[in-house]
Amino acid sequence: MDSEFTPHGSHIISSSGNLLTVDAYGPWNREAAQKYEDKARKEIKAVLRSYSQWAMLIRVHGLSIYTPDSIPILQQFHKWRLEQNMHSIAIVCCECEDISTVILKNQLKDVYGFSPETPPIEKYFLNKDDALVWLKEKGFGN
Repeated sequence: MDSEFTPHGSHIISSSGNLLTVDAYGPWNREAAQKYEDKARKEIKAVLRSYSQWAMLIRVHGLSIYTPDSIPILQQFHKWRLEQNMHSIAIVCCECEDISTVILKNQLKDVYGFSPETPPIEKYFLNKDDALVWLKEKGFGN
């Protein structure tokens, strides 16, 4: 599918051991979500060469909300991540205003699509250090 718009929002993806780290910036449109998914899939496949289970640390910077047309892309990507043995997601809201955090959490509920049959695997943090402690307790990260 050809993009209609320039991607709005950006990301930086890296991995260390069995932990994938994403720094996400700004509001995302469909094109930015697709670009993120493409790059993240490649990085996840690289992690899976050495580890059977893995986790994510997502650091959200600024006003990170999604356009409605990006949600289906992120939902499908989340389903694929679970199929690839993703265990946990630590989400840190950096430089976010309170209303941004509320909107983001509500949108991520739609993305992750949890129900009583599929309990949440994500946890929200105010800082990276607390998120890393939680992930390390679960066996992820250095």
